[in-house]
Amino acid sequence: MSTPAAAAPGLRGGGLATAALLGVALGFLGLLADVPFYLGPAVAGVGVVASTVVRARRSTPGGSWALVPALAALAALSATAPVGPSTELFSGISGLAFLLWVADDPGRATGGGQRAVPMIAPAALGVGLAWGLALALTGETANIGLTGGLLVAALVALALLVSTLSARGPAPRAARR
Repeated sequence: MSTPAAAAPGLRGGGLATAALLGVALGFLGLLADVPFYLGPAVAGVGVVASTVVRARRSTPGGSWALVPALAALAALSATAPVGPSTELFSGISGLAFLLWVADDPGRATGGGQRAVPMIAPAALGVGLAWGLALALTGETANIGLTGGLLVAALVALALLVSTLSARGPAPRAARR
């Protein structure tokens, strides 16, 4: 079995497709942000390009620092966007695109995005449910916030359950006599 460092350059992850997906999602979120028309997509573009360039450099120690510009752009654009169903949808899609981009690590073999789908699927389900609840529940913001908090707590509990079950590995077979 080959290690990620021994993989051929064409067989490595970190392709531009996931970076482009993240850039497009953040760009649309930037258009919805409560900033001048050109500033939102510019913040998104700078964040994604900076993270992608830093991440592509192999000599950079501490690969998690490469995520900071894209995550800062996502946080800044989400914080400046007005509250509304379309903003919530694009914030959720941008978050999912960020998770997919993180999974497509250039230090690993290609296919990281495909391997991450089972782990990102509960988050995507949560985004869909939260957006559906936001559209279906009209009323006070506190009720919607409480519902969202309960949904997040349920997804975190599900993620912890799945991670502990997958960490244990397959159940041992009973000893034959």
